[in-house]
Amino acid sequence: MWMLFIYTALIAIFAFIHIYTKYKKKHALSAFFKLLTTALIILYAGLFVLKFNAISILILIGLGCSIIGDAFLLAKTKFTHGLLAFLIAHLCYIAAFYSYGHTFIWWVFIIIIGYGVIFYCLLYYNLSKDKINVAVYIVIIALMVSISISNLIAYQNLTSLLMALGAIFFMASDSILAWDQFKERLKHEPVLVMANYYLAQWLIALSIVYFIPV
Repeated sequence: MWMLFIYTALIAIFAFIHIYTKYKKKHALSAFFKLLTTALIILYAGLFVLKFNAISILILIGLGCSIIGDAFLLAKTKFTHGLLAFLIAHLCYIAAFYSYGHTFIWWVFIIIIGYGVIFYCLLYYNLSKDKINVAVYIVIIALMVSISISNLIAYQNLTSLLMALGAIFFMASDSILAWDQFKERLKHEPVLVMANYYLAQWLIALSIVYFIPV
């Protein structure tokens, strides 16, 4: 248990250093701690996973794709590549979440995709050549969030709660990042995006550490 605490503390410390150094425009140090934090979350999930099964493997692959996405997003010109890496990560999470609960509630999806459509319309004229890419991404992340919330409604256990919270924080992080990228620069983008992002990844990783079969 104390090792879990140590790893969690290290993740929080490294995430804070990344955000702080990004504010201070120490780009090399910020990039190093960005990747190191995600790598530590992957290590955390791999070391403390309760049981290796299809769900945990899919989540670990999703985390692996995420660190690739992190690396691409360090270069502003590789935004589309980063988007693709995270799209694959979300597909892995969708497969994991659906494999866990086999639950899909349509009215939940309608609410989430409704938010996505409104958000897309607000960004539309600034998307340029990324219109299709962003539209596909919104549908995929809406599906991921909807399945996780559907599982939570159906089972109301710790695993489904961690998955749902992780998915929601991921959508929040991506929404803020997209707004900053396409609409207007946000003064506090580093903390708004990365705090939500690391919390999302940690919660999803935690869902296979505290795994409750259904």
